[in-house]
Amino acid sequence: MSSRVARGLIEYKNAGGPLRTDRRLVIGGNDETATVEQLAGDLVPVTGVIANPTIPVSAALVLLDGDWGGKSALRMLAKRPYRHLGVYVTWPAALIKLIEQSGPLSPDGIQSITGILERKLPAG
Repeated sequence: MSSRVARGLIEYKNAGGPLRTDRRLVIGGNDETATVEQLAGDLVPVTGVIANPTIPVSAALVLLDGDWGGKSALRMLAKRPYRHLGVYVTWPAALIKLIEQSGPLSPDGIQSITGILERKLPAG
């Protein structure tokens, strides 16, 4: 997870035109898609260590203080964050809702995965 203060309107839009999809995260008029792509890249070693496709692995970019107006306002009302390359682009309350959802692992399963990650991935 990564968080940052967003200044300006938060948009997730297609910059590719009608025949080619090219989704971009734009904050205050600046293309911030590279931040999401970096977080998506950070998922690769984690999914490799877990090596179980039934266990969902996601990342989140939590945007603080941004303007979720325009089309993004409808997503806020529906409590549906954007998702790009497996990374949720969200606000704090929606992330909490995602975390609180039940998943495929029991508490013991979560502890087991935590132990594996601690042993196989470097801290920091």
